[in-house]
Amino acid sequence: MAQSAENHGNVLIADTLKSNLYILAGLLKPHNLHAETVLNGADALARVQNGSKYKLIFINCHMPNASETAQKVRPYCDALIGISDDDKTHSEYDAIITRPIDINVLETVLSTYLKGKSETTDARLHEAFASDGQKTVTLMQGYVNNGLRSSADIVNFTVAAHGIKSALRNVGEADLSHQAAELEAAGNRSDTAYILQAAPNFVRALQALVTKYTPRQQKTYATQDAPNLAQNLQALAEKCAEYNRKGALDMLAGMTYGTQKTLETLDQIKSYLLSTDFDEAEKTARDYLASI
Repeated sequence: MAQSAENHGNVLIADTLKSNLYILAGLLKPHNLHAETVLNGADALARVQNGSKYKLIFINCHMPNASETAQKVRPYCDALIGISDDDKTHSEYDAIITRPIDINVLETVLSTYLKGKSETTDARLHEAFASDGQKTVTLMQGYVNNGLRSSADIVNFTVAAHGIKSALRNVGEADLSHQAAELEAAGNRSDTAYILQAAPNFVRALQALVTKYTPRQQKTYATQDAPNLAQNLQALAEKCAEYNRKGALDMLAGMTYGTQKTLETLDQIKSYLLSTDFDEAEKTARDYLASI
């Protein structure tokens, strides 16, 4: 494949499942990274021993001989990234991304280990964080106000703490991420007294951060939709089906005229794309297309 002047380089992905290779390679395309894929460690070693060098090498931490492969390919890349199904430490790697892959985590890793990080990536990351953070604020505040009365409340609060912990780390908020980890640990041991004491301050700090990262522009709603809305929704759904995240987001960036219902639906599609839920993004686009 010919590389454009904007190509940020080659990456190598080693995984035993073709579906995993396909998904990660697709997520890397918007970053102008050409992904080469192999199905085992031996083939990864063969690539580097034949003289290939890579900006990044991604390895499934759980495939056979993963640790040995990681050690041998390390001299041939700028950074070695592990893909893991758990939260355990894998010291062979510069960074770990857990599955299912969170696009925010992936973009943080890319911005850390690739030169030329774009301001667009930062803006999208902050916008995604603001959306996730606001949902967490609302959920946590509700449970705290109700006093965490049931075991289900505690479980849901703990899940929310776990999720926002990673999101905070992605935007460089280490202290708040640590507080979220403490709340998660308290939830795991059903320590409602600690949660009810510590959560209000955490929620206030999180809300301040959400406000900081929330885009300031106000939406103006029209009384009718653009004449080409149906055509655009069809094209948008197709890009979602192709896992073309950049193409879909670029389309959404230009779809700013419409009724309140239309623009709110487009915002929902954008939210799904930012969390790499392509199936829901496509379904929402097609459902709305069928309703107009």
